[in-house]
Amino acid sequence: MHQVGFGDFAEGAGRALLGILETRGLRDGLVYDLGCGDGRWARRLVEAGYDVVGADLSAAMIRRAREAVAEGDFRLASLWEIALDACQAVTILGEGLGYAAAGDPSETRLKGFFQRLFDKLQPAGLLAFDVIVAGPDHPMQYRDWRAGDDWAILTEVNEDPARHRLTRSMTIFRRIGESYRRSQERHAVSVLEEEKLVRLLEETGFEVEVASRYGDFDLAPRRRAFLATKS
Repeated sequence: MHQVGFGDFAEGAGRALLGILETRGLRDGLVYDLGCGDGRWARRLVEAGYDVVGADLSAAMIRRAREAVAEGDFRLASLWEIALDACQAVTILGEGLGYAAAGDPSETRLKGFFQRLFDKLQPAGLLAFDVIVAGPDHPMQYRDWRAGDDWAILTEVNEDPARHRLTRSMTIFRRIGESYRRSQERHAVSVLEEEKLVRLLEETGFEVEVASRYGDFDLAPRRRAFLATKS
């Protein structure tokens, strides 16, 4: 379901981000793809001539990434804890920095994480990520659904501004033979403050650009792309 129904983000954002890397003169070298999913972005990087290390907390996704990108180095690891070598870029596409599976991204944790990436990036190296940011409007509350030939996902989204937390509750139907299997899944995502992220990145030494898109690829409402360059 992830590959068939939700690959459009990695394809669109990856295409745009590849152009951003090339425009900045980062045309080769090592790129870390943290929260790599099924390896779509990693595959595009390898095809463009980069070396890639991917990391994800999902063993199933790591298996699929290894099958899709034999040239990549994929590790079952948290983006917060993976060991890093000197590199040209680090990317975290698809709100990976905000997912609370490995604990909330507190200010202390974010500051230490940004410092660790800064230390490993080459001069003019790029850190690129997108997250959900806090907004003055009404909290996000909506329902959505996606479906394919043998699956369907019904999603209910609720934001708790007091806790800076967004919850996605999903009911999943998947065809098994002649029947459908129903399951439940819940994602907890931290809603981060744009100004705080910019401050922490700048205090670390990055030059920061914030946008509602990667290049010409628009993000969903309340999502922001952060492009942080090691000055």
